[in-house]
Amino acid sequence: MDIFTTVLKATVLLLCLIAAFEDVRHLRIRNDFCLAILVLFLPMPFVIGLSETVPHLISGVIVLVVTAALFFFRMFGGGDSKLLAVLALWYTPAQLPPFLMLMSLFGGALALLALLFKKTSILSKIEPRFPKLIGDDDGWLKSLMRGETVVPYGVAITLAAALTIF
Repeated sequence: MDIFTTVLKATVLLLCLIAAFEDVRHLRIRNDFCLAILVLFLPMPFVIGLSETVPHLISGVIVLVVTAALFFFRMFGGGDSKLLAVLALWYTPAQLPPFLMLMSLFGGALALLALLFKKTSILSKIEPRFPKLIGDDDGWLKSLMRGETVVPYGVAITLAAALTIF
C-alpha cells in the first residue's frame, strides 16, 4: 500500500473515531463526517485504477441498500447507515465480511454492556462523582440511566474499521 492510500485511510479512521465519540456523547453521527469519508474516497480510482474501483463501489451500494432497509424498519440508525455505507467503499466485496463480522461482534459487546449498565446501578453511583463522564442528556449513558436500550453503533463500526481498513 502506498503512502497516499495509507494517509487517506488513517484520515478516514480519525474521522470515524471522532464520529464514534460524538455517537457516544449525543447518539448522533453527523453528516459531515460521512461526507468527508466519501470525499476522501474520490481520488482512489486514480490510485488503484478504475477497474479496481468497481468492486469498492459495489460494496458501498450493497451496504447502502441493506442499511437503508434496516433504517426504514427502525432497526438501524440513519447515521450508522450512512457511516457504514461510506466506509464500505474502502472494502472490496471479499474484504467486507471480516469487517462486518467484527462490527457485529463489537456491536453485540456494546449491547451487553448497555444491558449491564441499564440493569445495575453502576451509572447512578458514578454520576455524582464524575458527572462529565456520564455526559450530556442526549448521550448514551444518560439514555441508559433513563431506562432506554440504545447502542452507539458508530463505536462498533469504528472498532471494526480500525482492525480491518489497513
